Amino acid sequence: MKHYLITQWNCDLYDLGWLQRRRKVFERFTLPSVQAQSNKNFEWIFVSDSRTPDEFKQVLNSYGASVIYHDFENHNWKIPRKENETPIEKFTRLETIGDIVATYIGKQDTDYVITSRLDNDDCLSYDYISKTQAFSKDIWDGNKFWLSLVRGYKWADDKVYPHNTKWSSFLSFIEDPENLETAYQCVHKLAGESGYPVNIIHKGVSPSWLEVIHGENQLNRRKRGRGERDAAEVQERFNFKNG
Repeated sequence: MKHYLITQWNCDLYDLGWLQRRRKVFERFTLPSVQAQSNKNFEWIFVSDSRTPDEFKQVLNSYGASVIYHDFENHNWKIPRKENETPIEKFTRLETIGDIVATYIGKQDTDYVITSRLDNDDCLSYDYISKTQAFSKDIWDGNKFWLSLVRGYKWADDKVYPHNTKWSSFLSFIEDPENLETAYQCVHKLAGESGYPVNIIHKGVSPSWLEVIHGENQLNRRKRGRGERDAAEVQERFNFKNG
């Protein structure tokens, strides 16, 4: 088994001001949660734009992850990877990232490969890697599948509330090492349309991820829900820093 945690850091986003603002969120939430993983048997991969300013490349290179710099200039995100793939709107920059990561990983001498998604402004529970590997091992039968740990939290203004979703941005994809497709083969909300089964892990499993709602979220939005409580109550589980 080989396990890769994938973070698309800044593809077609290379403004230094934005990068510096996102760095603060990353270093408060994402980085410490990954560093605190109880299971260290994984490789963290960043995908970054080659136009990233050199001074920020130094920052990315300092985090201990493998950084893939790719030239996204003039890239048409709306072109499908294969001529017979439709509808075209299903194919965005995330699928391109899947190709980049698959090329980087290459063919591994292992029975199966796990790729897991993590945005650069979100957070993992300390046992996320361990749970993902354990469930993958139990389910693996030689056929590709998705793994969804559906229980998590949303964080906003130092409060958290439970948020369970089958199609979170923390999905993992498990596959044999031939012709890798990775967890970035499609937008996470379309995993159910990929043709591969989605294994839902819910009962008896503690919350495994935390989405951070902040001023520059592109896809998430702030909302309230039942069970809201102080973020300090889950801080030990996710290892984020106080503001």
